[in-house]
Amino acid sequence: MKRLLVFSLFSLIFSQNYSKEDGYKQYSKRIEEAVSQGKITREQANERYRGLEKRLKISGKRGPRSNEISMRFERLGINNLDKIKTNLINEGVTDLQMESVLGGMIRVIHAAKKNRDEFIFNPKMQRYFQNDCGLSSTQIDYIKELSIDLVQ
Repeated sequence: MKRLLVFSLFSLIFSQNYSKEDGYKQYSKRIEEAVSQGKITREQANERYRGLEKRLKISGKRGPRSNEISMRFERLGINNLDKIKTNLINEGVTDLQMESVLGGMIRVIHAAKKNRDEFIFNPKMQRYFQNDCGLSSTQIDYIKELSIDLVQ
């Protein structure tokens, strides 16, 4: 009888923890689907994420985090994200591509900072920018140069 009670108690606790995380994943998935379908903008999605994080923090379920790309650039010491976005737009990067391109740039900048003297642009990143982001080779070359310039 005790084993059944203990097993039931653990099952109940585990299922509650799983459903909390599952709820976050489902909410996040709905937000991203809305962005990809054009129902909301990336800024609106970020606002929804901030609201979700705030509710989770208040309830004690999660500490402060940010999904904003600008925060990631600031952690790298780059505070001129608006200028970077303007430059990318001038190079033909669309609003739909922007978030993916900036995310890829963060990886490139990390790699460039880590190996300043021996930096080699990873072929996987080349394929990512080309296949996933839909950029031309000229645009990819510009991103390489811009990322390296941001490190120096």
